[in-house]
Amino acid sequence: MAFNSQLFIKAKQIFNNSTKTIYYCQDFESGFFPYSAEYVEAAKAIAGTQNIIVSTELLRKFLVNRQLLSNQRIYTTSPKIEPFDVPQEKTKRLFFYFRPESFHRRNLPETLMEAVQDFCNKHTGYEIYMVGSVDTRLSYKINNTPVYVISKLPKKEYLQLISSSDVVISMIYSAHPGVIAFQAAASGIPTVTNVFENRNALLLKQISENILPYDPIRENLLEVIEEALNMPKGNKSFKEELYSDSNIQ
Repeated sequence: MAFNSQLFIKAKQIFNNSTKTIYYCQDFESGFFPYSAEYVEAAKAIAGTQNIIVSTELLRKFLVNRQLLSNQRIYTTSPKIEPFDVPQEKTKRLFFYFRPESFHRRNLPETLMEAVQDFCNKHTGYEIYMVGSVDTRLSYKINNTPVYVISKLPKKEYLQLISSSDVVISMIYSAHPGVIAFQAAASGIPTVTNVFENRNALLLKQISENILPYDPIRENLLEVIEEALNMPKGNKSFKEELYSDSNIQ
């Protein structure tokens, strides 16, 4: 069982028999590289496997459209979206899913930092929580607005913090749609997340009325966050079949 393209290629070399290897494809890994030999090798791993587990249905459709999946034995998993209770009261807290590490560039940390700077320079009286970094905890102020950078939290503390937030901002600029944005929106929190090739604004809005789609290329993130702050919170909304059902085209 190989959990990334490089491990899958190595497993094929060791066993010299592709029927004995399974590639657990968690994302379109070619997107992690510029157009290069690494880009090609990551795509070849998908096209060259006989047994593949794909992490989400949206990713599977993306790979089919890329003509990388055809005759393989394919099993698609579906992340469990578990809504939590969200109070309707506003707290003036913003929750950013923040992964500043170089290996998480698809989470657009630079875009989020710019939006935080712009937000704090324009608005006062808020608290900003940037959660998810590896072993990093610090706090500072921008224009007297406290900004807390927090590493991954235990589940109970994470749910307490995210459920108290007025808006969740979670980006993943890749074919894998992620989980955090959909869980937050399903629970009733206005949630800003980005569009991508396999999920346009219409689909995201259909999945949850609490999602505000953001186009990183054409739109201003601050303006979308401000729109989200005007939305009510606490109203659960999630169409699971659009997120995970392989029968939906």
